[in-house]
Amino acid sequence: MAKNKLAVVRYHALDKCFSDFNRKYYIEDLEIAVEKALTAFNDGKKKEVSRKQIYEDIKFMKSEKVYSAPIEEFKEGKRVFRRYSSRSYSILNKGLTPVEIDMTQDLVLLLNSLSGFENMEWVKELMTRLKDITETDAPSVIGFQKNPYLAGIEYFDPLYQAIRNKRVLELTYKSFTKTDPVCYTFHPYYLKEYNNRWFVLGRSEGYDELSLFPLDRIESIKTIKKDYCYEEIDFDEYFDDVVGVSIKKDAQVENIKLLVHKDSWFYLKTKPLHHSQRNITELNNGDYYGMGLKVIINHELKANLLYRGSTIKVLEPESLVQWMKEETSRMSANYI
Repeated sequence: MAKNKLAVVRYHALDKCFSDFNRKYYIEDLEIAVEKALTAFNDGKKKEVSRKQIYEDIKFMKSEKVYSAPIEEFKEGKRVFRRYSSRSYSILNKGLTPVEIDMTQDLVLLLNSLSGFENMEWVKELMTRLKDITETDAPSVIGFQKNPYLAGIEYFDPLYQAIRNKRVLELTYKSFTKTDPVCYTFHPYYLKEYNNRWFVLGRSEGYDELSLFPLDRIESIKTIKKDYCYEEIDFDEYFDDVVGVSIKKDAQVENIKLLVHKDSWFYLKTKPLHHSQRNITELNNGDYYGMGLKVIINHELKANLLYRGSTIKVLEPESLVQWMKEETSRMSANYI
């Protein structure tokens, strides 16, 4: 659980105590109130807080750089209770802190860099609101890989809205390999980006398997009045065993063994092909290092292996070894 989230929970709990003029909150009462809030935030699992942390939180809340909270101390004998000097004050009523403004400005710059989504109304509305809050005209300091001429991106927002609102679509799609477009009654479930290209996954009526459509090959979509077929699918798990997005029917996870030259090894070490990537030290041989993957073999995996050229040698499975041999032979024939 992120520390900054827990800090916000503590500040809000203390804010509630300091705003209560019907009760006196001594340090032990503040501890109990904060622990109760943290435990509730932690799904009922007891979360303790030290007295030192409470004092540090009070100091933080009083800081002029943060909330400038008017927390006053009132002595009763040897004991001290705290509350706000103003009944109307609450950190919830206060504007953004300088730190929060800086973070929000970063978000504005990030959203502004996503130029491929300028037609998405919710992004434009969010940016307008954030700019009103931060009043920033700071230059962009973040560069993203983007393609302002990306085909099909105009369908992103309608598909996003259809998924959120559970609408059925009539989707017209034209494959690169077929002459005529095909119309599908489509129940969209999920949008996924891979290699600077967007795909929509869902159920096409009349088909047993889920359908995956690249947005750049969609010719049109329109909403139709029909009951939406909802399916509970964990798409993180669905794509867990693949590099990219394509999954053939009945495809099985396979153990891939590779020899990787040191020229590529250090790149793959810092940017793995897949989360299952592991070192196989017993395969190390001179300038080559052993590497293993547990994935479904698909087009994207093969493209990634070919991209590394002669710096990668496939050892297993035999089916992938043969495909690499045949494909590299066809490539070599182009240069005879």
